[in-house]
Amino acid sequence: MHISRMNRISSLRLMVATCAAATLGACTVKSDSAPSLAGPSGFGLSLTMAANPTVLPRDGSTQATITIVARDAAGQPKPNVPLQVGVSPSVPVVALDSVTRADGSARFLVTAPTTEVVAPEDNNVVLWASPQGEVIGSDFQNARAQSVRVSLSGTRNATYPSPDFTFSPEAPKPGSVVLDATKTTDEGVPCVTCTYVWNVEGVQYSGPVVAVLFEAPGNYSVILRVIDTTGARSSTGKVIEVKEEKAEEAMP
Repeated sequence: MHISRMNRISSLRLMVATCAAATLGACTVKSDSAPSLAGPSGFGLSLTMAANPTVLPRDGSTQATITIVARDAAGQPKPNVPLQVGVSPSVPVVALDSVTRADGSARFLVTAPTTEVVAPEDNNVVLWASPQGEVIGSDFQNARAQSVRVSLSGTRNATYPSPDFTFSPEAPKPGSVVLDATKTTDEGVPCVTCTYVWNVEGVQYSGPVVAVLFEAPGNYSVILRVIDTTGARSSTGKVIEVKEEKAEEAMP
C-alpha cells in the first residue's frame, strides 16, 4: 500500500515537472520569434545615374546631361528627394531640378573642361550625388554617394606638370651656375614639350637648362614655372646659397 502511494506521488511530480518544462519552452520560443516582415522597411533608398553623351570634347562648352533616378526599398520611383552633387575636376554644373520629380528623376548639366584643366580621375569628368535630409532615414547606406563618369576626348590632361630641377656645382661660389630642369615630368614621363620659365631674383630665363651668373656671395631665390602643351602649369622653387671663396682657393 505504501509503495502504491509513493508511485502515485512520483508520477504526479513527474507530470508537474513535464508541464513546467513545456511551459518554459513555450515562453522561450515566443520571446525569440522574429517580428513580421510584411510591408516595406523604409530603408534601402537607391540612386542610379546615367550620362548623355558619355564622351565630351575638351572645348569648354559642350554639355552632358546627367540623369539621376531615386528609388525606394520596393524599387518604386521616389519623388521629392533633395540631392547634393559634386564634380571633379571643377567644371560648371547646372541643376535642372532641385529635388527628384514625380518619376523619381533629377537632371544636371555638366560642361566640358578646356584643354588646360587637369582631370585627375584618369582623364574623366566624375559627378557624385547623394540624397539629403530626412529621406535617408536611419539606414546609413542611403547616404552613400553614387557616381557617373564622362570620358574626355582629344588631348589627355590628367596631371599637372611635376617641376623639378638641380643646380651645379652643388656648393657654388661666385660665378656661373647651371640650372637643370630635365627631371621634370608630365603624365608620368619626361616633359620634353613643356615650356620652362625661370625667375632668379626678378630676372627671367627660359629653357630646360640655363646658366646663371651669380657675381657675389649670398642667398638667391630661384623659381621654376613649367607649362605643358595643354596650358596646365605648376611651379617649384629653391634658395641657392652662393658662398664666398676662401683666400687660399683664390690664389693661383
